[in-house]
Amino acid sequence: MSGIKPGKVSPVSAPALLFIISIASALVTAYMWMGAVGKLSQGEASAEVLNYTCAVDRYMNWEIVVFLNNSGGAPVVFTNVYVNSVEVSRYGAESPGSSVGTITTDLRERAAARSGEVLRVTIWVGARFGFLASGSAVRVQIVGEGGIELMKNVVLV
Repeated sequence: MSGIKPGKVSPVSAPALLFIISIASALVTAYMWMGAVGKLSQGEASAEVLNYTCAVDRYMNWEIVVFLNNSGGAPVVFTNVYVNSVEVSRYGAESPGSSVGTITTDLRERAAARSGEVLRVTIWVGARFGFLASGSAVRVQIVGEGGIELMKNVVLV
């Protein structure tokens, strides 16, 4: 008989066995993940932040433009916009005509995006809002129905 007793694993085969188990679990996880992603894109609401820009207007207010993509198969209704956990004070707003201390957005309340549509959302952060300065990072959060929650960290210019 060989020197290996039942119930024991040789030091040579143990790493190989661990490697095989890790590969198998990675494949199962990938399969499950791909299934979930496939379901989201075939009829369920899904959205993503494509890009953003940040500039300063002539009144020293920050203008953050966020491009949102409805990447799912169903319309997405956006309901709320926050900057650093503070909800904007006005929806459907226009560019401020002076230096302000508020946060506003041109996004209309309950704005809907059809499947495949890209929305351009402008958020104005007033020059006199809080203790922000050029170089500060703010967290922009856009919330939609059905658990849609998009976040983007933006560095003010």
